[in-house]
Parts: sequence; structure tokens; C-alpha cells
Amino acid sequence: MQSVRRWLALLAGVDIRRDAPRNVDLKYVDSSGGFQPVTSNNLTLSFVEPFVSVDGPVGRHLHYNLGVRQEEVWMDNQDQINPQNSFNKLATLTPPKGTLTILPPDRWYLPTLAFSYGYAFHTTILASEREPAPLR
Repeated sequence: MQSVRRWLALLAGVDIRRDAPRNVDLKYVDSSGGFQPVTSNNLTLSFVEPFVSVDGPVGRHLHYNLGVRQEEVWMDNQDQINPQNSFNKLATLTPPKGTLTILPPDRWYLPTLAFSYGYAFHTTILASEREPAPLR
């Protein structure tokens, strides 16, 4: 966080994560009670999330924080049983966020109130989709 002025601070950065579960198996129970493989996959999930926000006071009893984050999710699916079902997809979303905080005077029995707005999201990536769409 970098303070630009007394009333303005800037925060910027990037979150990077990767997960690579292997041998993710889906099986079904046949009529004799045995488990039969349907699919066996090696997955690689990569997340790159740059963000920026501004933050500061507005007077003695009001504080703000406004920001935006670029969510990029890559999924590489290698199907070990049916290679034609393998795919590599990218999904992107840019969710905003904001918080307005009301700070009480120097009396300990009054609460601090915060009002926030922002998006949480779930990204669905299917082999049959041409362009994956985020669900909100």
C-alpha cells in the first residue's frame, strides 16, 4: 500500500495460484456391483488475478475503499480414457468492489458500520462450450 496523500492510498498487486490434481476418476457401479471407469482426468487450474484499489478517509467519520480485480482462470483437462474429450479453456471476469465505513466518535459503545458491494463468481468451463461464461 502506498499513501499518495493523507486522504488517498493506492494498493495494487497480483495473486497467482496453480493447482494440478491428477488421476481424477469418475466411475459407475455396473449391474454386478463392480466399479467401471467413465473418465480419468489430469487437470491443471491456473489463476492470475491482478487488482488495484484506492482507499482513504472522507472527513473524521467516513472511510472509503474502491477497487477492481481482473479474474483469469485457465483450465487444462487431459482425459486419459477418451483423449478427444480433452480441452483447454480460459474464462475472464472483472468484478468491482467498494466499501464505505462509518466511524463513530470516540465513544466505545457505538459500533463501526461498514457497507460493502462486490461480486463473487463461479466460472463454469465445459468441454462443449465455445466460450465459458461466468455465472453470477
